[in-house]
Amino acid sequence: MDNSQFDALVRRLEPRAAASPRLYQARVFLLALLGYAYIAGVLLLLLGLVAFCFWIAVTAERANAGLMKIAIALLVLAGVVARAMWVRFEPPAGRRLSRADAPKLFEEAETLRRKLDAPRAHVVLLSDEYNASVTQIPRLGIFGWPRNYLVVGLPLLEALPTEQVRAVLAHEFAHLSSAHGAFASWIYRVRMSWYQLMARLDASQSAATLIFRWFFDWYAPYFGACTFVLMRRHEYDADRLAADVVGRTRMAQTLVDLEVRGAFLGERFWPAVWREVETRITPPDDVYARLASAARTPLPEAQVHDWLSVALKGRTDTTDTHPSLRDRVGALVGAPDAEGRLPGGGVLRASSVFPAPAADHYLGASHEPLAKEVGGAWSIECREAWTQQRDHMREAREELARLETERQGRSLTLEERWRVASLTEEVRDAAAAFPLYQTLLREHPGHLSAAFAVGRLQLRNGDAAGVSLLEDVMARDDDAVIACCRLIYEYLVREGRVEEADRYRERAAARSAELARADEERGYLTAGDEFAPSALPAEEVDAIVAQLDRIEGVHRAYLARKVLRHSSGESIHVLVVVPKPVYLWAEYRINSQRDRAVAIARQVEVPDGVAVHAFADASDPTIKPLRKLAGALVYEAKRRRNQRRAAKSRAARAA
Repeated sequence: MDNSQFDALVRRLEPRAAASPRLYQARVFLLALLGYAYIAGVLLLLLGLVAFCFWIAVTAERANAGLMKIAIALLVLAGVVARAMWVRFEPPAGRRLSRADAPKLFEEAETLRRKLDAPRAHVVLLSDEYNASVTQIPRLGIFGWPRNYLVVGLPLLEALPTEQVRAVLAHEFAHLSSAHGAFASWIYRVRMSWYQLMARLDASQSAATLIFRWFFDWYAPYFGACTFVLMRRHEYDADRLAADVVGRTRMAQTLVDLEVRGAFLGERFWPAVWREVETRITPPDDVYARLASAARTPLPEAQVHDWLSVALKGRTDTTDTHPSLRDRVGALVGAPDAEGRLPGGGVLRASSVFPAPAADHYLGASHEPLAKEVGGAWSIECREAWTQQRDHMREAREELARLETERQGRSLTLEERWRVASLTEEVRDAAAAFPLYQTLLREHPGHLSAAFAVGRLQLRNGDAAGVSLLEDVMARDDDAVIACCRLIYEYLVREGRVEEADRYRERAAARSAELARADEERGYLTAGDEFAPSALPAEEVDAIVAQLDRIEGVHRAYLARKVLRHSSGESIHVLVVVPKPVYLWAEYRINSQRDRAVAIARQVEVPDGVAVHAFADASDPTIKPLRKLAGALVYEAKRRRNQRRAAKSRAARAA
């Protein structure tokens, strides 16, 4: 199922979920049971076959080693399936808080969870994210017994006032309320079971994946679409339940301020912090104290209005289970227009300043030491990236200064002029670089990088001419499609032209899917692959064979060109190595045949354009086309031994 089909299915399912929520939830429940039933059925079938093989082997007059090996292989596969059903969830990260650290936060959490009929939070964490969440980590995998984690981001507490944070916490606890909390968590575990199962089977490159693949190819996308609709309904439900506690107007205002403050952090605050790489050796450890100060400083009203306008023009799509701001606010107080005007005559306005951040209230006396602790941890975590960026900016300034000096005495090459323009944007700003890009493009219309830069900056400045320029770039360079579509999409959304924007989103998604198929084709082998004889020079093939001679345990190796269907006119060479078969007890002493094959493959050095694949068994149906291809078998241990013996005999006779 591609993105357009997924979108269409979601659009068909959403009216059903809205019209009859309980019936739709029952449908998803039955669909989840179907997935479990299939896994359980396959598991029972495998165990039944294992028992049958052992029974035949035990009752037969002579021991059948081959049958025993089949039984062991089936038992291993059953173990893989059983382990996949035991889904492991990592607990969220953060600094664990005690009641003494934040007594009012604990009181608020207890009050909200009682009002919303939600389970209590067993662990409260303070994170460095602009977010809050209540997460359930089941102690017994698919069997539940959850441990509940309340995670509150320090940036959220610093950027918003107490009333807004209370509304955010109410929304999160609403997700765990009796309305849909346990069911939503269970559905999430079902999805994870399937993805974990297929990841493990894919990692083994076992032919047994076919047992699940045919079902998974239908079930996973359909189940994903059905649960996607359910998760989105849960977002609306959580907003509604939280509004029952804090009020609809307060909840709507919180959603607005969340978006605007998020834009402030992403576009103003954090970029300003990272610009200090040129003046500071190490990252600052007082970033959260700075954030609290910034929240108390009024933002320009025009900028706040622009951020809100952009957020309200956003549209609900299938890239996120969270609906758009306009739709979430609309469900609470009526859908606003791009200027924030409500149907009843009111106007949504984002707050430009918050005199007292929620951190003062919820953390109390622990506010300052916790801000230092979390900020210090952030500083340590970012230190390597900070140093790299600092070195990069120093080198960029030095290179720009050198080129500008050389420009006084000679004409720069085209590539050097491009470097001057791009370094000017990086070291100074886009406004200084824009005329340099324009001049370069005017004198060299075929310069794709300059065309992309001019189109990008035109759209940033609200100039529609950038659309046609980026269209031309996409027409000449397929590799630019995703980046150009993203820029045009963001521009059209800001302009409120969401239907036009959707076309570029779909185009980018289609290109992304195409590239994913091409990457998968390059990275994996399937039984349906098409191969052609190797085109590598003889000396490179001889070098590979010589390496295989020196590696212990190699049984066979195949070399051929794989014809790529999703990369027109291209091919890639593949080298498939297979280890020698060993006795069962030896096989399990070194873990598995698969591990031996991988160990061999890692020792082979191959030229660029050759991919090495490891298979545990030479009879694997995936490499059947290679076995049939004339000349593909470039190494066979037995044949190589015979060749060496024959060579020694000839040498002895000659002596």
